[in-house]
Amino acid sequence: MPGPQPKTPSKTPEYAPPCDPALPLRALDHRREHQLMSVDAFRSYNVSVWLLDKNGVHEYVAAHNQTIRELDRKVKRKADNPARVGFHAEVIAGQEIYRRQDVLRGETVVRQIFTERIPCSECAGLLRSIPLFRSVPRYYYLIYQDQEWQRKQGGGDWGTFLMDCYRLRS
Repeated sequence: MPGPQPKTPSKTPEYAPPCDPALPLRALDHRREHQLMSVDAFRSYNVSVWLLDKNGVHEYVAAHNQTIRELDRKVKRKADNPARVGFHAEVIAGQEIYRRQDVLRGETVVRQIFTERIPCSECAGLLRSIPLFRSVPRYYYLIYQDQEWQRKQGGGDWGTFLMDCYRLRS
């Protein structure tokens, strides 16, 4: 028996259609499949799921970020390197989709992008700069730039807040 439906995410732009309810569910499935269900994993990982449409047939593409710790285990980098960052989920999913010929030819269209955390300024800029993704509505739970909002949600703990969005805590 399926669990409770996740909360409805926020959206941008405000006039965007409602979020496809399968997007947050697919994100939760992705978390389960990749064993990202602990509170710490909800703090550390952002999952993004993109809804694609090819002649009325829907496809979902999911990805999660690679953390600085994961990348440091793979490649030795200096701890004081200012370029020492992780790879964001939106970039990983967008790269996979942008390489597809059916997308580049316009046969498959990105209809919606769900990401647990609102895209950071770099990812938002990237999505706006790529014509295929520019006007795609985005849906999200966590607005991490707003410090006051953070304190009010889940006691300021991102992991707890996201688990509550998925209705995983009693």
